[in-house]
Parts: sequence; C-alpha cells; structure tokens
Amino acid sequence: MIFATVAVCYVAFSLALASVHEDRKPHPIWKRSLDHHLLRQKQFFKIPLRIGLQQQNINLLNDELMKVADPRGAAYGKHWNPEQVARFFAPSHESEEIVIDWLERAGYQRNEIQVYHDRHWIQLEVTIFQAEQLLNTTYYIYSDDQDRQHIGCDSYSLPATVMPHVEIVLPTVHYPPYLKTRDSSMDPFNDEEQKLNLQSTSSRKFIRRDEESSHDFLPNNVVVNFPDREGNLANCSKKISSSCLRKMYDIGDYKPVATNKNSFGFFIFTPSNVDFNVSDELFNYTSPRVVGTRPILRVADGPEASKDFLDTELIEAHLDYQFSQPFIYPLRVKQHSLADISSFNPILEALVCENERPSTPGKVGEKKDLNLKKCGYIKPPNVISISYGMDEIVSSHFLLTKQCNEYGKLGLMGVTVVVAAGDSGVESVQLSCADPTGKKLVEGGKRFVPIFPASCPFVTAVGGTMLQRGSSVTDPEVALNYPLMDNRAIRGGGGFSDFFQRPKYQDEVLGKYFRENSPPLTSEQFNNSGNSRGYPDISATTILGAHNISQMQTHFSWISGTSCSAPVVGAMLTLINDARLAAGKTTLGFINPSLYSSNFQGAFNDIVVGQNSGCGSNGFPAIKGWDPVTGK
Repeated sequence: MIFATVAVCYVAFSLALASVHEDRKPHPIWKRSLDHHLLRQKQFFKIPLRIGLQQQNINLLNDELMKVADPRGAAYGKHWNPEQVARFFAPSHESEEIVIDWLERAGYQRNEIQVYHDRHWIQLEVTIFQAEQLLNTTYYIYSDDQDRQHIGCDSYSLPATVMPHVEIVLPTVHYPPYLKTRDSSMDPFNDEEQKLNLQSTSSRKFIRRDEESSHDFLPNNVVVNFPDREGNLANCSKKISSSCLRKMYDIGDYKPVATNKNSFGFFIFTPSNVDFNVSDELFNYTSPRVVGTRPILRVADGPEASKDFLDTELIEAHLDYQFSQPFIYPLRVKQHSLADISSFNPILEALVCENERPSTPGKVGEKKDLNLKKCGYIKPPNVISISYGMDEIVSSHFLLTKQCNEYGKLGLMGVTVVVAAGDSGVESVQLSCADPTGKKLVEGGKRFVPIFPASCPFVTAVGGTMLQRGSSVTDPEVALNYPLMDNRAIRGGGGFSDFFQRPKYQDEVLGKYFRENSPPLTSEQFNNSGNSRGYPDISATTILGAHNISQMQTHFSWISGTSCSAPVVGAMLTLINDARLAAGKTTLGFINPSLYSSNFQGAFNDIVVGQNSGCGSNGFPAIKGWDPVTGK
C-alpha cells in the first residue's frame, strides 16, 4: 500500500512537469464514438503499450545514405549489412534506463516490462486506466462511417526528462486499420463488346494498414473476356500484358542468371491465405513459362495467416505478384505479410530478422548488447515494392519521420524501395482536399493533399502513365487519366510534401521547375516554397493490367492504378540488379541520386501530355523534364 501511494504521488508529480508529445490530427472519417460505456471498466481492460525509444545517430542517416547512393562518390555501392545498421542506430542504454526508471517509479515491476533486444521498443501490458495515468490523457472509442472502432486518445504527455528519449507511444493518437469501399463501375471503352462484359465490382478500396489512414491503391476494374496471348502487341492500349511492357521499356527477353544472389519482394499488411493457383489461369495466356511458380510467403509479424481475408488484400497480392513474376522468372517473388499494430513501423525489423516476430523480447536488466544471434539478422530483398499510402495531413509527424527513416535504413543496406504514388491526382486517398492552412481535410477544400510514403525522400515514388486509346505499343505515353462512370477518374498521384524538405538530389530539377514552369497556383493550394520534396520520381504504364480476382471462379479483371506501375518498376530494377550481381557488382540500392544525375538523362521517356487534376483545379500539368505528375 505504501509503495502504491508513493507511485501515485510520483505519477502526479511527473505529470505536473509533463508536456504534450503528440496530438491526434483531424480526420474526416474517424470521430469520437458515443459508446464510452464500453470503457467504463477501465481498470480491467488491458492493452499492450509500446514505447519507441529515440534512436542514436539518426541525424546522420541522410549523409551516410548519400555516401553509398551517390554514383559520383568514392563509397558508392559500399552498403552496410543489417548488423551494422542495427548497431549504429540503436537507442542508447541511457535512453533505455531513463524510460525504465520512469516506468518503475510509476509502479511497474521489472518483470512487467519487456525490452526488444535492439532497444527500439519497450512494451508492457497496462489497463486503460493505467495508460491514462501514465500519459496524462483520456482514452476514447473512435468510430468510422462503417462502424469500425478503435481506442485511442486526443493527445498524450511525457515528463520533460523522458520526452527526449522517446520517439512514439502506441496506441495513442494514431488511426487504426481503415476500409472504405466506393461502389461504381469503370467504363473505359465505348465499344459494345466491352460493355457487354462489364460487371459491377467494388471500386476503390481504402485500407487502413497503419496508425494513420492508409490506402492500397486499387482503383476500379472491368471484367473482359480473356487476356492476349504472349507476344501479342496489337491491343496494348486496351490491356497491358508483360509482352507489351517488355516492348515499351526495351526489356527484351532478358533472363535472370544470378538468381542465387538476387531477390524481389512486396508487402501486404494483413496476413491472408491468398490462393495463387488462380494466377496460373492468367499466366497460361500471358506467360506460360511462369505457370506453377509460387511466391515465397513470409509472415513477418503477427498471427498466422487467417482463412478470412479482405478482398482488397487478395487483389493487391495478386496484382503485385502478376505484374512482377513474369519479368524476373525464374527468380521467385517474396511476399511479406505484416499484421502488427504499428503496421508500417516494423518493416525494417520484419525484413532483417529471421524470427516471425520482429525481435525477441527480453527482460529488463539483462544488460546485453544487441542479441544478433537470437534475432538472426539477414539481408532483406534487394528490391521492395509497396502499393500502400496514407495522407500526410492526418499523420503524426513523429510517425512520418520514424517510418521514412526506416526506408532510409533499407537504402543504406542496398535495398531499393519503390512505392506507388497514388491514384487520386492531387487529392487525398479519401478523395477529399484540405483547407487553405493545410491542417485538416474539409468538404469543398481546395488545397492539395500529399501522400506518404511517396513523399518520403528515401523512397522511389512511382507514378502512372497510359497509352491513349488506339495507340500502338511504340507510341508515346501520356499521364494517367482514366475516366470512371461515377464522374471521377483515376489520376496519377503527385505533388509536393507539406512535411519533408527537398532532398539534395532534387535541387537542380525542382529549381528549374519553379523558375521556368511554376504552375498558376497559389500557396493556399500547395506548398509552392520550392523547398519541399516533390514526387513522383518516375512513372510506368498502368492501364490495363490483367488479374484474377476470384478464388471461387475464374474470370479476368483489368485493373489500373499505380499498384500496377510500382511492381513493374520494381521488377525492372531487379533485372538490372541481376546483371550487376552477375558482373560482380553490388545492388543498386537507393536509386534516386542516380535517377536525377546527368548520367541517366537519356534513360527515360519524357511524358509531356496530361495532368493530375483535383481539388477543383487542373492540378499539375505534365511538361518537358521533371514534373509532379510523372516525375522524370
């Protein structure tokens, strides 16, 4: 009783010296629920509380990454191994001890506290009431328009002595997994033959995979009879196949030879039993040699795959697989599944740790250094494709920073991370826009909404292009602008970050863009300072991609969006890695400094037609050189 009283007094005293660490951003979908009675017994309802510690040397990440990524530098290609990355950025023992001391003074026993061996996370189970006392907050239930619910708070505070040692605390102000379906059908063709085959399918699927609202970029689809046989290039403007892409991008019939050294992977953010057998029905037409090939499946964190899965996850997994496997065969694609509460956050740990869990928890007081033997650090895939995103505007700045840094660490290890730039033009993933201040999404807003992780300077953001109807496979592409029957369109995402600064590798192209081609838009519509990260970096055609969408019956759906372009670019980079590895060279790693260097100016097809309109404007136009529609 005396100890408990002392603990309560300490908590009260420390909270008097506490300051707000993070607060919840306004969201158009998630609102406080009236079901507060569900939290009435807060002293009994337990949650896992995760405390992310401040990393050491994280301020040096950009400089260290540029050393190995700049093709003009002496250290180009001298990538770090996972163990080096883990040790260099591991939080200090001091941070660990200060946070643990805070928890102990608050009344928690050492055997209640778990520390991940890389010291990035401290975890303990607490009741809602205890979490409120510890973080000087109040937990609520939040609901969306589909009556999905999660618990969280509007803000939380940390003692002044603890705050410098903590990056983030979960669950608190971050949004949970979110799904929204907008029903409509796509009518891309005018001919009656295609219209007869049109079926009503769910269109945009908005999936929350992270603390913030996240979206897997899956636009509308239209069911057609059959894909073209391998080698048929006559209908590439109607339905893109791997044969069309090989011709368009001069891939030819290159066959990988360094498959024992090379790797390519993609992510889904819910573990699901995806039946890849149905992909063979497609490959029978487009890529017969790939029939029977299966991705290497890896549940990186969370529970085993469930028999229940989201349709969107099924589509996304097939899409990533079917757009990449034909190019890199006989190399097998790797599918990484995550189902952690922090979704994107454990990506690095999930990739480099052999255990199913991101790291093995250890008891406080073991005083061990990084337990590399138990964690089993391994090299992640050489190229990773991610087709998910979330709005910067509703995302915690701490979360954006932490996730972006994880992608930078992957680049430091020689990994190329390609991400889809989105399918909503300059609008948010919820197809809405912001107020002039850029602080919240509002109905009728006019300000553009940047998408993350495309806006992160440590990834290669991939936009979308298309062949115009009736064009041949050798005709120039235009910016993705695909009309839908609901008076909307699929438009490639692009713009300028409201959070991340302009990276040095973009200094020249962005300087020229704002000097010579600055659009007739105001600072109330987008960040026109010229000092922020612009995206996408490059683009690839997206329309139309064949893909099976049913495990119960075989039919073909042709789908468009940057979920198609990202794995295509990832597969092409994997082929380049193959040639490099076969020649005794290192992998490409973080490619943006090379993409923007003068050495590669002739390597791209410049897209000069199209725009990514939205928010009541024409958005940005495609122009000669870099633009925030198609990139390079």
